[in-house]
Amino acid sequence: KLQFLYLIGHNTMHDRKREELTEAAQKQLKLKIATYKDLCGKCIELRKRRVYTADALKLLDKIVMVNPDFYTMWNYRKEILMHMLKENTTGEGGGEGVSEAEASWAITEKDLAFSAHVIEQRDHKSYCTWYHRKWLLGRFLQNSDKFKTQLAVERKLCEKALKVDDRNFHCWGYRAWVVDHLRALGAYRDADEMAHAQACVEANFSNYSGWHARSKILQHVPSGAERDAKVTEELELVQNALYTEPADQSGWIYALWLVTQSSVDDARAQLVDSATELLEDEPSLKWPRLTKLALESSVDPPEHVRELIANDPKRATYYRALVQSS
Repeated sequence: KLQFLYLIGHNTMHDRKREELTEAAQKQLKLKIATYKDLCGKCIELRKRRVYTADALKLLDKIVMVNPDFYTMWNYRKEILMHMLKENTTGEGGGEGVSEAEASWAITEKDLAFSAHVIEQRDHKSYCTWYHRKWLLGRFLQNSDKFKTQLAVERKLCEKALKVDDRNFHCWGYRAWVVDHLRALGAYRDADEMAHAQACVEANFSNYSGWHARSKILQHVPSGAERDAKVTEELELVQNALYTEPADQSGWIYALWLVTQSSVDDARAQLVDSATELLEDEPSLKWPRLTKLALESSVDPPEHVRELIANDPKRATYYRALVQSS
């Protein structure tokens, strides 16, 4: 039943109306599209011919700044960079060969700067761009002495991006990879991550990724009395979110997960009591009612379903199915 509750988190599209373009704007857009398609065609042809040059890389720069999620162009970019590494280390390009470490850093430094430009100036939610940074570090730096230093730079980049959008899960996902490597190198602790996550949720109780980060750290705590004590602490924190923004689902989802991590019945009872108290003040609240439906064995399902449907008729079929599945 708990699992079923998570399905209604993000099942609606953003309600946005498309603006009508003027005739002049439409002509300008068509011209841009034609130019973009021509550029893409050139790069696809160059890739077929295995052209791995700096000029090809410049063309890719233009494409990616228009469409940063064209993953084929990012893959072509990777092929060019790998070819450049080979040329620079063997001297095949005509120059003197340098060490692989030197060549790797020269390539990585430039492309990290470019991908940071894409993130900051074009799209901070591009899957391909964030993945490309991960690829750069993993392929060129992971075995070098610059890896640890660059990871610290990456963490700061993530924190900068999260100030623009604190729920940017693309950035959160990349940041998790960075933090995992820093932790493995002894340069980051769970306490550091917990402090960061706490600052995030205190700034915005609706920060799903902040709550998720806390859940990842909690899983590092050994099960038993130590974890039960930590769950109790976390429930006290999340209570602030529940009472401050009782209609927001992020805190409730985290709280429902928390009670599955504790062997103490008081954790479940504490959450039910909070839900009951909030419903007494505001009976139309959805998530406190769903919480009681999920956790309280003595609850009257038909009564709660009637209330849920009355206040949220769009999901009537879902609420009926929720009871039937229990």
